[in-house]
Amino acid sequence: MAISAQLQVANACLPSGTPANFVLTLTNTGSAAVNVQTLQVTATSNVLQNPNISYLNKQIPANGSLSFPFSGAFYTVFSSQEMNYQVIVTAFTDDGSVTASNPVLVSVSTTAEASSGTLPGAFPLMPVLGQLRFESNLLSAMTIALGF
Repeated sequence: MAISAQLQVANACLPSGTPANFVLTLTNTGSAAVNVQTLQVTATSNVLQNPNISYLNKQIPANGSLSFPFSGAFYTVFSSQEMNYQVIVTAFTDDGSVTASNPVLVSVSTTAEASSGTLPGAFPLMPVLGQLRFESNLLSAMTIALGF
């Protein structure tokens, strides 16, 4: 069997936490239908969070193709610059074929809150309303006590 995989992404540049929308197209050029056993989504540094892809009981017809739309979010909260991630999907079929898709590049920018340091409750803005800050430095407590 000859199985090929083509991966496309609808939004290749997006802010952190926004889902990227992908479409994987598997093409079967063989004379018999094959069943998809597993679709494995991998990304640089394993950053794709919960790829939403359904492949159970899917059959690729002989000389036909089948599309699998899915989405997944990328996060770059701790970086101050745009990050690039490479996504590949590997398809395993019941005839023993293992096929990797073309790599797709996704560029993810940081969120405005993360890059400006204004996340609620984040250091150095603690404490925020409803939070308390306890000092573990006993010397500072003694200084306050002696100041009275």
